[in-house]
Amino acid sequence: MIGITWPVPTEIDDAELERRLFTPAGFYKAPTRATPDWNHVHAELRRRGVTLLLLWEEYRTDQPDGYGYRRFCGLYIEWRRGVSATMRQKGIMAAIEGGAYNEILRARLTELETRRTQIDAELATAIVPPPVTLHPNAAGLYAARVRDLEAALNEPDLVMEATRTIRSLVQQIVLTPDEESANGLALWMCTATWR
Repeated sequence: MIGITWPVPTEIDDAELERRLFTPAGFYKAPTRATPDWNHVHAELRRRGVTLLLLWEEYRTDQPDGYGYRRFCGLYIEWRRGVSATMRQKGIMAAIEGGAYNEILRARLTELETRRTQIDAELATAIVPPPVTLHPNAAGLYAARVRDLEAALNEPDLVMEATRTIRSLVQQIVLTPDEESANGLALWMCTATWR
């Protein structure tokens, strides 16, 4: 029942009529919540001792019906992923245009431009490595090794064989510094697909 009589009462405008006619029965539109100022949140997080929890508590003080902590964090992460390098460059340009340009910045920009020129020169003279060619049956060979591993792991007498098979799958493990990682390291496992 949509609660409309004929003729349509004059107090029902076109928008209300459309809502009543085309909104499915039982449709629930979630109330909109105030969106945090993500630029402010991001800037505050750079300060020592400031956490998302503290900023969320501040947000909830201002917006008691606002997002819960988990959703707040998720929305911040989504926003952060959307901040592109070009947006950051626009911020730098705005700072320069606003008078933040000084001799230290000028020296750093000159240093970076010099380094870029060096890298461009190195790339221009670099020897291009030949294309990587894979064995035509690399996937089949790898699958066979995994089957061998599974069989070895199911045989108590073949534990040493399982160990050798696992070691044959991993050619190299490389740890590199990674500022975005929780422990500051990124782990890369290079697999060997054939001998």
